[in-house]
Amino acid sequence: MSTSSKKQIVDFLWEWCEKYGDWAKLLIYKIITTESELSEEDAGQVFDYFLQSIKLKSGLDTLNFSKPKYTPTTKKIKLISLANVKGVNKLADGQEILFSKNLTVIYGANGSGKTGYGRILKMLGHSYDPRNIILGNIYKASIEQQTATIKYSVDDDDQVFTWNGKDTNEYLHAISVFNSNCVSFSLNEKRDLLISPIGFELFNLVSQELNYLGELLQKEIEKHPTHLSWIDTLNQGTPQQIFASSLTGKSSISKLEQLADFKDEHQKLLEEKIAELKSLDKGGLEKEINQLRVNLNEIGSVIIDLKFAAEKINEHVWNKLKELTKNIKILESEKSIGLKEIAESNNIEFYKSSQFYEFIQAADEYLKLLNKPDYPNSPNEICIYCHQKLSDSTAKEL
Repeated sequence: MSTSSKKQIVDFLWEWCEKYGDWAKLLIYKIITTESELSEEDAGQVFDYFLQSIKLKSGLDTLNFSKPKYTPTTKKIKLISLANVKGVNKLADGQEILFSKNLTVIYGANGSGKTGYGRILKMLGHSYDPRNIILGNIYKASIEQQTATIKYSVDDDDQVFTWNGKDTNEYLHAISVFNSNCVSFSLNEKRDLLISPIGFELFNLVSQELNYLGELLQKEIEKHPTHLSWIDTLNQGTPQQIFASSLTGKSSISKLEQLADFKDEHQKLLEEKIAELKSLDKGGLEKEINQLRVNLNEIGSVIIDLKFAAEKINEHVWNKLKELTKNIKILESEKSIGLKEIAESNNIEFYKSSQFYEFIQAADEYLKLLNKPDYPNSPNEICIYCHQKLSDSTAKEL
């Protein structure tokens, strides 16, 4: 184990972070100065500076701080005593541990408080075990302030440090503290003791925080979906459809900046299209829509009638209908033959024309309107067209 290795690690981490800007510097600075995991607030600050580095955030202050310095102490530091402990677990008041020059043994049953003293030393000194939570006395009605008095010597010069539960001491921080969680034993016959050099724990902290920042980034990415729900509404083969279809989550900034090429002529064209849309005959469109709804209702009525007819018309009715249709055709053919004979015998021209046929049809309808189905049926009948008397029998017949 070499204390000089920590300085090399600090130098290495700072050289790495300088390549990535403020967010990386802030991350390494906080880890080196605290030698612990970042708080949620600190991690959020680092992530904000990361977002600013990729232009997803702006307006953050420029950070100005230099590389943290770590200079291994050359002084000889020794622990003398640990006393006046309060607010730590359920340790008894008034106890004092005097540290021997060689080996100090603290013994007792499980739960008697041995670990509590060790946690204070781990908090003040350097420990490979990051899991160091000092709990208060849960059996007391109110939370008691954590305090302890540590006596130590620096190059045989006695010093006193009063711990308040959070402040540290630069000389005591140079003391290495080990427990069963700080070392790993191999399970082979040699049972070699594996200890990493001081400072290597910083790599683990950096790795953990980078993983956490990666999780924050993934959540940020999920806020910005890459699927364009409206892309199917574009006409296939148009420049807009081709451009939008080529965009992906990995599109470069230069690709996206093509959208920024919006000139004055584009603005003018857009305004013309907007005006064109506004000038559409809204009333006409609404009228057409209403007419289509009426047609739809009529079609629905026809469908209902057809279904009703399909239920009511059986084979017998259908055969009668066919017979009736056949008879109508026969009568119409006879009517045509009779008309031909009358027209030819009375020298009526163009009786085969559509105009003559329409004339006859109009006369028939007019008689129905006059309510004269048997016209002419009296001696003094007059012509419905010229109002002349039909005294001649031939005229009546005609």
